[in-house]
Amino acid sequence: MTINLSIRDYQITIAGLDCTPALVSFQGSDSKLDEGGLVIFTGTIVLGRPDGFESLDDRRNTRWSRGNPILIKIADKSATLRNSPRCSHLHILSSSFDLKTRKLTLQVGDIFALLNFKEGKGDKSGICLGTSATKSEVVSRLLAAAGAPALSGSIPGNLQSPTPRLLEGSYIQQAGAIAASSGCFLYVHEGIPTVGILGQGGAPRVSIDLMTSAVEYQRLEGEQAPTRITVRASAKIVRQTEDETETLAEEFGPALAVGRNSTNEILLRRIRTIDKFDRQTKIRTIITRTEQAAGLADPVERRGSITLIDAELKREYYHYETNSPVQDGETQCEKGNKGRLLRHEIEIFRPVAISFRPIFETYPNGVIPGTRTPTFPINLEYSFRDDYSLVLVEFQEIIYQYEGNLVSRQGGGGSVPDDPEETNLEELEKLGVGPKIITTTSKAIGTVLPEEFAFDPSARHQLLRSFGGLVPVERQTNYWEELKRGEWEKTETTEKGLVLAYPDIRDELNEQLKRESLAYDPASMLVLTTAERTVTRSNSGQAQPPAADTYNPTYSVQDATVKGRAVLPVDTAFQYRQRERELSFEYLSAQGDNPRQALSNAREQANRLARVWGQILWGRYKGVSVISDLADGWFNYRPLDRVNVTEPDGVAVYWADGFSIAMAEARCAIGFDGMLLGWTTIDQPESFTPIYQQRRESEAMLAWSARSRFRKYSLEPVRIASQANLAWMSKPLPNASGKANFTWMAKSRTNLKQSKARLVLMASVSGSRYWDELTEEQWNEMTAAQWRNLL
Repeated sequence: MTINLSIRDYQITIAGLDCTPALVSFQGSDSKLDEGGLVIFTGTIVLGRPDGFESLDDRRNTRWSRGNPILIKIADKSATLRNSPRCSHLHILSSSFDLKTRKLTLQVGDIFALLNFKEGKGDKSGICLGTSATKSEVVSRLLAAAGAPALSGSIPGNLQSPTPRLLEGSYIQQAGAIAASSGCFLYVHEGIPTVGILGQGGAPRVSIDLMTSAVEYQRLEGEQAPTRITVRASAKIVRQTEDETETLAEEFGPALAVGRNSTNEILLRRIRTIDKFDRQTKIRTIITRTEQAAGLADPVERRGSITLIDAELKREYYHYETNSPVQDGETQCEKGNKGRLLRHEIEIFRPVAISFRPIFETYPNGVIPGTRTPTFPINLEYSFRDDYSLVLVEFQEIIYQYEGNLVSRQGGGGSVPDDPEETNLEELEKLGVGPKIITTTSKAIGTVLPEEFAFDPSARHQLLRSFGGLVPVERQTNYWEELKRGEWEKTETTEKGLVLAYPDIRDELNEQLKRESLAYDPASMLVLTTAERTVTRSNSGQAQPPAADTYNPTYSVQDATVKGRAVLPVDTAFQYRQRERELSFEYLSAQGDNPRQALSNAREQANRLARVWGQILWGRYKGVSVISDLADGWFNYRPLDRVNVTEPDGVAVYWADGFSIAMAEARCAIGFDGMLLGWTTIDQPESFTPIYQQRRESEAMLAWSARSRFRKYSLEPVRIASQANLAWMSKPLPNASGKANFTWMAKSRTNLKQSKARLVLMASVSGSRYWDELTEEQWNEMTAAQWRNLL
């Protein structure tokens, strides 16, 4: 029978002009579905200039400019003009006028093809950590950022973290990747971005009879035979930051460490740390208490003692800027200025008896010799050697001064904002200025100059002054400045107490004080004076300012990688199988009451993706290429719709992929690649038997039986492990030829069930699993070794 490829009528309009008389040819096609999640239509239109038509020279006529809309309509069998399938709303991508042939060639595509060049300059997801948004909402925002119309359809799943910038991708590609992570894809239907769902059932959109409709019908070439699908997918797990933590560390060692003549293990040191952050005041407090065995902390007076005493108490206070988070539209996200560190204070407390022992050792048991007057007005029973109470012996203050917001463009003290559109060009032209960091260290004067507080009967209250106050002993100032692009100068100035910087002048200073009859004050010897000043210049990073310390965000994001697997049936022996196929996806939904549950949910999504893509790849391996006439059913076609093809020995069920259409010389044809799903009948075309099910019930058993005679590997009983049960499969039936055995295996399913007792060597009734009883989940979870043993 002759197949009719003629066009009943058509119309093509470009930027409002009817270009039907000028059409020479048109052809276009969908991109094949892949893990990128996008199906994009592109094509080529060739125009010739009829009499009285406007110029086709794209150099002279702006009608052929990029972005101008194209509307294509084709008449159905009733002669009614309808939007052409998959290519009704297109745009000009590029144009080229041939000066020899005087014809205009237009490269055209849908809105995705037109806007695919727009790359992300920042996060457009609109998600603040601690909140979530549906994937449909995020994709809609990405499409809006690209300038595309609103999304039609829904994508299952949520996202809890902002979508990262794609350094080599566009907003459109990012939207497709998000859809693909949920087993969906995006395509354009009559100018509107639309969601398609992989594996979605439904009645066939088109039915094709090879005798009346197909011009070409042949097997696809070059498709890999998949046997094991591995999906490697990434997910982001959001965790709320713990603002208060407590840790405990203990150190054990031999008793020899405290002076005992024993190797028994004892507790030497215990360190307890409490870390707390107040998000209202933006102050972080860290308290570290260190306990040590007394014989280790004070080997002079407490040698051999294993009693734990307080050896040190350290208190740290971090004061941050309070102008973060910043308000961002209707949401409140922590971005931009995250609150830089302004001041860091450190207090250190140590036992009196240990810290001031060099002074106490000069005192005769705490009283002045020959009198009953104590050296300072406290109880006579007081003993310096027994005073292990903690006293403040050191204080350090670090102050950070920032000059301007643009601290450094090189990644040190600051950075340029993520979105270049938000950066003032004048600021980019400025040279960077680093922070000014001033570190001042103060200590109890008795620990710095103990000899100045040695026993002196004439100075009764001198001992109290030795640990009753702190004096500055050192100040260090660091400052950074960018001299030119990439070259920094670091200035470091160190000030120290006078006698610490110049120890040789102590005696001379004392003599001068005596000559001038000035009151002696040990603190005067610690007046700060410049001890050292260094300047470092470098363009290799050695003089670059440090990054500003900021407080932890309320939420943190942990990157996780999960894998999903699906093992597919094959029609070859194990040793001839091709290697496994690996697919990659991003943006899995990682939600749960805890990180473990979130990771488990993400892994289940990866398994579902592996199963559906296993079906797609297997269908392509068994697929066909079809060229046919334009039936009315194609006007409602969507990518991956179901198509039934009537063959001489049955009706094949396909997913239509890579749809293409061509028009030339009043003729039209469509084509597609069919991914085989299974088989159906003419009487019941809406239902079909999947190819997986067929292999479970017949082909796998036929293959197993036929190979029993020819395969070299052993067919002794092997144990097959499924998710919940174990079964034993026996070797072939005794005294049966290969042909007879093959015929017996090909009997009906009823006869097969009646003969199971002859196949099962040993099994429990509740624990057995046979080929026709395996669930799809168990089928997909079988390992390669199990397939080898079965087949």
